[in-house]
Parts: sequence; structure tokens; C-alpha cells
Amino acid sequence: MKILDGEEYTGDTLKTEGFIHCSTLDQVIGVANQRFKGQTGLVLLCIETDLAKTEIRYENLEGGKKLFPHIYGALNRDTIR
Repeated sequence: MKILDGEEYTGDTLKTEGFIHCSTLDQVIGVANQRFKGQTGLVLLCIETDLAKTEIRYENLEGGKKLFPHIYGALNRDTIR
């Protein structure tokens, strides 16, 4: 699967959940261990948030105190570093 073909990145949850799941640098290891344990072929994308044309909200939809970045739309490719 080529995730970076085209001008935009949509991830695998934009259609099913309405946003692209993301993590801050401090959250990456914990989120990867919780959501993707045992999976192979994962790719870590670094996003330059100042260049994003789509809304990024920091929120916790499960009621916890930690806020996670969620991107509500396709991510323009030039934000990916």
C-alpha cells in the first residue's frame, strides 16, 4: 500500500471515524503499544501542523485528561516531513 500517493493523506479512519488519529511526540510510543501492538509495516508520519489546511483538534473522546490531536479532513501532503 502506498499511503503517500496523490496530494492528500486520508489515513484509514477518516471515512470510518470522521478524523485521522494522531499523537504528539510524547504520546507516540504509548499509542503505538496500545493500538498497534503486534502489527508490522507501520509508518510514522511527522506532520508540520502549521502547514495543515485542515482543522486539527486536541481532544479526548474517551473522557480522559490526555488530549490527542485529531485531523478532521484530508491532510495536505506538504505537511508530511
